[in-house]
Amino acid sequence: MREELSEKLLSFKKAFISLNEIENIVAANNYEELRAIVNKQIADNVITPVGKKNTNGLIPPLYLKYRICYETEDLSPYLDEIRHLHPDLKISEYLAKPMLYKLHRDIVLPLSDFLKIRPEILLKKMSKNERAYSIWNDEKILDDSKAKSVIAFLEIAERLNYYLTPEPFFDFVLRSQKEMTVLIIENKDTWFTFRKLLSKNPNNCCLHGTQLDAILYGEGNKVTKPGGIQAYADNVLSTNVQFLYFGDLDFTGIDLFLRVCNANPDAKIRLFTELYQDMLDLVKLDKLGQIRKKQNTDIMMDGFLSFFSSNQIIMIQELLNANKYIPQEVINYPVLEAMLQVMA
Repeated sequence: MREELSEKLLSFKKAFISLNEIENIVAANNYEELRAIVNKQIADNVITPVGKKNTNGLIPPLYLKYRICYETEDLSPYLDEIRHLHPDLKISEYLAKPMLYKLHRDIVLPLSDFLKIRPEILLKKMSKNERAYSIWNDEKILDDSKAKSVIAFLEIAERLNYYLTPEPFFDFVLRSQKEMTVLIIENKDTWFTFRKLLSKNPNNCCLHGTQLDAILYGEGNKVTKPGGIQAYADNVLSTNVQFLYFGDLDFTGIDLFLRVCNANPDAKIRLFTELYQDMLDLVKLDKLGQIRKKQNTDIMMDGFLSFFSSNQIIMIQELLNANKYIPQEVINYPVLEAMLQVMA
């Protein structure tokens, strides 16, 4: 943290910095921690207090204003090295702030050598970890906060030409084609039931007139990772995908669907409404159990209910108002097997 803070202070655009500005950078847990961090920066000659009586009035006090010590040691040995950096690496800025270069050096120097000797490798995309290893021999370095700060300062992230590896999901792909329909299933048991039955007869994967090309297990909140579903479509399936969603009929299941949609605004996701109707048809309200675990009921359900008819909406609202639920496991192996045979 100390080196990272020093870097941020030395990257500051002004000669002076206030205690409030330091607090915003540090985000200390308490005053004692803030004092320790500030005093360490003073001891390291990164900052120096301004005004003998200009304190915050607390005990022990901290000064309200500090001068940033951009030149705290003889950094002239670095100047020639800076001049020989690759021209795209902000040479003039580093010459003006050699202390900043000293802090960035372990990231900048290998990058400079790479740009000079092997620039053609950047023309071909790699994963982030592959790119990191090819430049720094450290596949995790681009996840480090210091490296992120240096890359941002150099404004070179796009030039590095890497892609983020999509989050892997448990999926079962029946067929790959230009247009695909993928069913996202909330619970593991139901996903496995679908997998077992669909794998027995891959050519008979039509439910309610919809041909399924793949099924994907959502794994709880994993499926709500920002951009995760879209990245799966783009980088794993590499095709035009229509996603269907099927989950528990309770507040948590509804919330999961809404969060999946919000996390993937560019993906085509809709409810597999017919399977929810099947769930409603298979149960009687008075026989259903109460929702056992406390669930967040303060959710905007319009986006979920918009997929249903007015009669279906009334049934769902009655269910939830009674604090009851239908798990998707109600569509069990024999039920799904019968549905597939009827629709064959």
